Amino acid sequence: MSHLIDLSDHYSHFDRRLSPYHFLKFSSIEWRLFNNGLHYQNRLRIADYRDIHSRTGFHVVNEESRTAAAEFIDSIQIAPEFNRYERADLSVTESWMVSRPVGS
Repeated sequence: MSHLIDLSDHYSHFDRRLSPYHFLKFSSIEWRLFNNGLHYQNRLRIADYRDIHSRTGFHVVNEESRTAAAEFIDSIQIAPEFNRYERADLSVTESWMVSRPVGS
């Protein structure tokens, strides 16, 4: 499988006032006010995608990830529910992930 994953706040693509990490400052309850069915944004982080691949029997054979400037993530208070992630995993804004079934 080959996946190009956008892990940034999609609203930041057209609103320069928002960083790619803007949506990480909201709790799940708060985020429900901004998120909607017409332009749904999940807030999974790269570690979640790695875990999904592993749990479903795939092995990531190549991963190329990008991050935004460090001052963007340093400038916001991350919501407590994201405290379980490593900073490096929170920082990824885009990833190209290639995987194969385990054993192939």
